[in-house]
Amino acid sequence: MTVQIQEFYDELTATFTYIVFNETSYKGVVIDPVLDYEQDTENISYESIEKVLDFINSKGLKISYILDTHIHADHITGASVLKESLPGSITAIGAGALEVREHFSSKFPTYNESPYDKYLNDEDILELEGLSIKVLATPGHTPSCVSYLIGDSLFTGDLLFLPDSGTGRCDFPNGSSLAMYNSIKDKVYSLPKEIKIYVGHDYAAGGREVKFKSSVEEQMLNNIQITHRTALDEFVTKRDKRDKDLNEPKLLNQSLQVNINGGDVSPLLNGNRINLKKENTL
Repeated sequence: MTVQIQEFYDELTATFTYIVFNETSYKGVVIDPVLDYEQDTENISYESIEKVLDFINSKGLKISYILDTHIHADHITGASVLKESLPGSITAIGAGALEVREHFSSKFPTYNESPYDKYLNDEDILELEGLSIKVLATPGHTPSCVSYLIGDSLFTGDLLFLPDSGTGRCDFPNGSSLAMYNSIKDKVYSLPKEIKIYVGHDYAAGGREVKFKSSVEEQMLNNIQITHRTALDEFVTKRDKRDKDLNEPKLLNQSLQVNINGGDVSPLLNGNRINLKKENTL
């Protein structure tokens, strides 16, 4: 299986999008696409989507799946908008997204009755020509979190960041530092050490250059919050303490009310402007 990976970085939200494809069959997937949103003007734009589409078209790729790793709370997913430009593509997310949607349905309208085409469970396999994707349920940051194992590469979303940045936060509704610990130890650190880990965000810790990948071995040895030696109580105590000191994501409320609808902004659009609730929801 000859797999190629192309990363895209959105500086505003420090988010990585990935295209993963087989260079022989030209079949592939997009992971965690971003729809650009300007908070001050409340305008959406399509620069990030266009970069992804330009690459797809330049390579002649056939995208079978558009995959989100979870219901994002720091940017608007581009899944719905991207699907419009990729006929035949299927949007998918972890089945835990239904729990997140239910939680926020009393606060935000659920105007899209079928936000995603497919909801994925632990150990599900998505087969493409020359590409096999294994779904790993990795809750903790949110109940909806999944990681995607493709060949020797694991896409972890907000479960793990680079070793010098630790893990994702766990103070999202029904997030759990206990669940995160188990996800990392049981699902990630049990994998072969040479497996590459592609992260969902990088905040350039200490002013270093932005990076997007590490390995299972690097994480097990050097992750500042959870190595292979870290005990459960130690991780939970430190993670929960850290979360109490964190500010809300800047686009928390704007992101959630769109993302529980799969990124569908069409009912909200007035030109390029979308009018969204901004008050605290958690």
